[in-house]
Amino acid sequence: MNGGSAISIDAQKFLSNVLCPMLIGYGLTECVANACVVEPDHFFEFGVAGDIVGTMTAKLVDVEELGYFAKNNQGELLLKGAPVLSEYYNNPEETALALTEDGWFRTGDVAEWTSRGQVKLIDRKKNLVKTLNGEYIALEKLESIYRSNPYVQNVCVYADETKVKPIGIVVPNLGPLSNLAIELGVMHSGEDVECYIHTRKLQDAVWRDMITTATSQGLNGIELLCGIVFYEEEWTPENGLVTSAQKLRRRDILAAVLPDVERVFAECG
Repeated sequence: MNGGSAISIDAQKFLSNVLCPMLIGYGLTECVANACVVEPDHFFEFGVAGDIVGTMTAKLVDVEELGYFAKNNQGELLLKGAPVLSEYYNNPEETALALTEDGWFRTGDVAEWTSRGQVKLIDRKKNLVKTLNGEYIALEKLESIYRSNPYVQNVCVYADETKVKPIGIVVPNLGPLSNLAIELGVMHSGEDVECYIHTRKLQDAVWRDMITTATSQGLNGIELLCGIVFYEEEWTPENGLVTSAQKLRRRDILAAVLPDVERVFAECG
């Protein structure tokens, strides 16, 4: 079973084929990780978060800025039930943002009801960034897809309100990257790929492959990266680039590669 963060459909299919059917669970800390789950004997379907559990009530509300409306069975997922928090400790401001006056918890996730009454997560309201043309992109949605690329160990998508398309800050998967570098003639067998990690030819090849991954999973337009930069080290809680729950510290990651990001944006025009 997968939970805690999103997994791409490609990864779910791969693991289901080589191991066993991968089930999906969905929940948040604010509801004790208790919202919905795919039951193996009840309409198993790839990419679906499953049935709402018995302790929860759920509803969808409009997210007008993203074009999702409850009348179309799409919208932000709100949860209510015994497992849902009553407040954030000593934080009334965050509590007011997270909970409606009548006790519904705003998950920040955009979902849709399937024809079988299950929940399918389709977008993210939180971590939305408006781009230059006025459209919004959901960073976490993009990251879950780009992270499924074989050359990507981790990725932080950075979008700027003054730019049309985002950039990917990528921690490369060194094993596949080494093979690619040899295929491209960037290095010889036995050499250390980390010595060639900033080679433009290598970065461009990975970027093109990431775009292929993205389009194969339904991304298009402003969701396609205009370029990437490589980050040489793994992101860990010890170096302060992710939290203990592996959530990205976006500001710190960007600061570490800001000159490279500005260069790529300039090249994108």
